[in-house]
Amino acid sequence: MTFSNIYGTASFWTKIFITLCIMLIMLIISAILIWLFSTSFSNILSQSDILVGSMSIQCIFLFISTAVVAAGLFSSHPFSYLKMDKRPSVTALIGVIICMIVFIPFMNLVISWNQSLTLPENFSAVETWMRNKEATAQLITDQLLNIHSLGALVLLILVIGILTGIGEETLFRGLLQKLLWEKTGNKHAAIWIGAIIFSAIHFQFFGFIPRMLLGAFFGYLLVWSGNIWLPITAHFFNNSITVVFHYIENQGYELSYFEKIGTMENGTWDIAVYSLILFILCSYTLYKYLQKKSLRI
Repeated sequence: MTFSNIYGTASFWTKIFITLCIMLIMLIISAILIWLFSTSFSNILSQSDILVGSMSIQCIFLFISTAVVAAGLFSSHPFSYLKMDKRPSVTALIGVIICMIVFIPFMNLVISWNQSLTLPENFSAVETWMRNKEATAQLITDQLLNIHSLGALVLLILVIGILTGIGEETLFRGLLQKLLWEKTGNKHAAIWIGAIIFSAIHFQFFGFIPRMLLGAFFGYLLVWSGNIWLPITAHFFNNSITVVFHYIENQGYELSYFEKIGTMENGTWDIAVYSLILFILCSYTLYKYLQKKSLRI
């Protein structure tokens, strides 16, 4: 008896239920492994190293394993199902990086705007709770990114850049977006619903809009190319550039200006407009290239 593709013809809600069950099992396994790891090495490793190790366990089991196991139950070829079986072209990868770079000023503006949002006075208690959650998440992030050596930099890029990129993209784009597309029959609906879920699951409410926009772009990259490695590359770049910036700042260099390019705060919002226009042009060029490439295959 084989467990491969036994739920290939199941309904959307059955597949979602199976995915959630797998996630629950993997969550329990992750929690146990993280507990064992943290208790075993608490006297040897620093708190930031424990965080990195815990994040690695979570990515491998909660995200990657869930996606691969579910894909194996839904298809005889799980890696093909997740669009992981093709090698992307160097040109496409470069195009993705260029799109991400030119998008930065506009994203800075969106991030700044989203962080400045306030809820109506009737929801002040909710807003206080949300901002407390943000502050707690920021403390963890600051502790994680308090890196001063090249070794720590490389390790964080491997975990936050590569491992997190692979994990979140295989689960949210490779699996969830595919299921949503099968259900709705509309690629745009699948992309945006998936992006909303992707952003919401982070529970960082004052970063919801920029993360949703990034998730949507990652989703379109997968649809345009049929290759999960392009959104993984975009995700990797987005996470890794943050890690590198923090490392450089920890060396005593001031980079806050770059984080504010395109915002109202330093009066460069017009750069954000040019950034958006350039991003649209670069994305369209990449889209046309990927369409031509797919026709040649």
